[in-house]
Amino acid sequence: MANTHSAFIGLMQRARNVKRWPLMAQFQEEMLSTHIYEASFVAHMLGAIACDVYGEAIDPDRVAAMAIFHEGSEIAGMSDIPSPVKYHDPETTAAIKKLGTALRNHAYKNPA
Repeated sequence: MANTHSAFIGLMQRARNVKRWPLMAQFQEEMLSTHIYEASFVAHMLGAIACDVYGEAIDPDRVAAMAIFHEGSEIAGMSDIPSPVKYHDPETTAAIKKLGTALRNHAYKNPA
């Protein structure tokens, strides 16, 4: 494995130590790793339904992988950013989306 990937792997492994935004889990503390697992599981199920039931040309495994890496910005120290902050102004929104896209592109290349 190339040295360029080692930092990303280390970053993703931090998920087990990152707590989710407290307003999203008012009654029970949730670790980011739990959220990532649940999101990827649901994403895979939705991808399988789209493929098997509706005949869409979707790879459920790729959908699950995209869900896993979607949370990269939280691991990178930005935490879960509340929507009013995330969408307060176009510059902030663009910067957050740029980080998320960069993490997903680095982690999972589109095989197409």
